[in-house]
Amino acid sequence: MSIGKKIRYKLEWVGLAWLYFSIPLLPRRLAHGMSRLLGSLAFLADKRGRTTALENLALIFGDEKEAKEIEEFKD
Repeated sequence: MSIGKKIRYKLEWVGLAWLYFSIPLLPRRLAHGMSRLLGSLAFLADKRGRTTALENLALIFGDEKEAKEIEEFKD
C-alpha cells in the first residue's frame, strides 16, 4: 500500500473516530445539519459514486420518475 493511501486511511479513521464521540454531544439540529453538509460534500467529491447512485435510482424508479426528479434526490 502506498504511503499516500496509508495517510488517507489514517486521516479518515481519525475523522470518523472524532465524529463517533462528538456527534452524541451535539444538539440534534446541529448534528442533523452537519450530517447533511458532510453528505453533500461527499456526494460532490465522489464523482464515480455519485454517477452510480444516480444510475441506481434511475433503475429503481424506471418510468415512474423523470431524470430531473431523480437528480433532485441529491439535495
